[in-house]
Amino acid sequence: VIPEGADEEATQEFQFAELLMVLPAAWPLSEKKPNDPKNDWPVTALKQMARLPLQQQAFLAEGQSIQYDEYYRPYHGSVGFVGSLLVRPVTYPEVFKPLVTPHGPINFYSAFPLYQRELFYLRRYGYGAFRRLLELNEVYEIMHPRRVCLVE
Repeated sequence: VIPEGADEEATQEFQFAELLMVLPAAWPLSEKKPNDPKNDWPVTALKQMARLPLQQQAFLAEGQSIQYDEYYRPYHGSVGFVGSLLVRPVTYPEVFKPLVTPHGPINFYSAFPLYQRELFYLRRYGYGAFRRLLELNEVYEIMHPRRVCLVE
């Protein structure tokens, strides 16, 4: 859903989006439906972001973040991630470039899991500053459950 008052160009550019999370090859996702919260929390994170346009009348775009819950609890006790950030995929840019369709482009965004300190940093200093942190530390969108927090 495009916000009221957005110009025609924004309406066309952000009308369609696909969300993804790049998991390690050996990640044990449940085959039929999410039923093991320890391994299926990435699906929960993607579903939460996918519902955002309908629940909050917002559209999805690069740099947008969402926290899992209002208390900054992690997606699961086995990880410290409390939210996610939408980034343009850089690991496979040729595969996930916007797909042109007769109805408008479909944008691909990777949900990058965030620690609480990273989420606070992002909100305080903005997406550009956080993106520079990712680049400086050579951290890409492949989800690593034991990734070191980028903010001290």
